[in-house]
Amino acid sequence: MINLEDYSNWLISSGRSKGTVKQYLTYIRKLPEDLEAKEEYLRINIRDRNLMAAYRNYLDYLEFRNYITPEQNYKLKKHYQLPKRLGNTRKGIAISRKKWAELITLGKHEQARLSIYIGLKAGLRSSEIRHLRVEDIDFKNKEIKIRERKEDKSKGQLDWYPKHFHEREVPFDDDMFQTLKNWIERIRPKNLGHPYLIWNPDSRAKPGVVSDRAFWGWIKKSGINSHDLRRSCITDALYRTDSPRVAQLISGHTSLSTTTNYISSDKKKAFDMFRNMS
Repeated sequence: MINLEDYSNWLISSGRSKGTVKQYLTYIRKLPEDLEAKEEYLRINIRDRNLMAAYRNYLDYLEFRNYITPEQNYKLKKHYQLPKRLGNTRKGIAISRKKWAELITLGKHEQARLSIYIGLKAGLRSSEIRHLRVEDIDFKNKEIKIRERKEDKSKGQLDWYPKHFHEREVPFDDDMFQTLKNWIERIRPKNLGHPYLIWNPDSRAKPGVVSDRAFWGWIKKSGINSHDLRRSCITDALYRTDSPRVAQLISGHTSLSTTTNYISSDKKKAFDMFRNMS
C-alpha cells in the first residue's frame, strides 16, 4: 500500500498546486489495490483524460521511490497515454526559415528567445531543451549532446531520459556556436544555482521570474506549439539536404518513415518546389 501522504508531499515539492494535488489524490484513491482489478479499471476508463494524467504522474512518483524502474515507467506510460482533447484537430505547422528571425523576437526575455532559437536551429524537443546543461554543449566538435540524467532524489529531482532512451548528438553551425558561447560567457546569470543551460525544470520559478512551463504555455497561446519549432527544423533539413537520412540523424527518429512524414506538414512548400523543378 502506497503512503498517500508521502505521495501528496512529493506532488507539492514538485510544484503542483493544491487543486491539482487534491484532484490527483482523488483519482489515485479510486484505483483498486489488486493488480488485475487495477488494469481492468484503467482499461475501462482509458478515455478519462484526468484519470490518465493522474496515473501517469503517479508512475513518476513510483519511479522516484524506486517501486518501479524507468523502463517500466516508460512502458506503462506508452500504454496509458493521454487521450486527445475533444476538438483538438490542429495540424502541425512548419514555419518558413524566412520567418525564423521574426519568431525568435517574440520571446519576451533572453531565456525565451534562446529556447525558440535552439528549437528552430537544432530541432530539439521541448523536454530536451528544458534538460540541457552547460556541459552538454561541445564547442570543440560543435555538437549538443542529449544525455540521460541521474538526478539527486534527496532534492526532489526526478531522473530524466530522452524519448525511447535514445541518446544522440546534434550538430550546430557557426552562428549557433557564437550564440551559445555568448549566452554562456556573457548573458547567462552566474548565480542561477543550477547546472541547466536555460531553465531549471526541477523547481518552481522565483517571484517575478517566468518559469519554463509558463513559457511553453505562452508559446502555445501564440498560435504555435513547442513541437512546431522542431517540425520547422526537420522540414527545413528535408528540403535543404539531398538525403532524408541527414534529417533523421539530426532529429533522432528511430524510423526514417517518421522523418519523411514531416514533408507532408508543409504541402504548399512541397508543391512550390515541384513547380520550380527544371
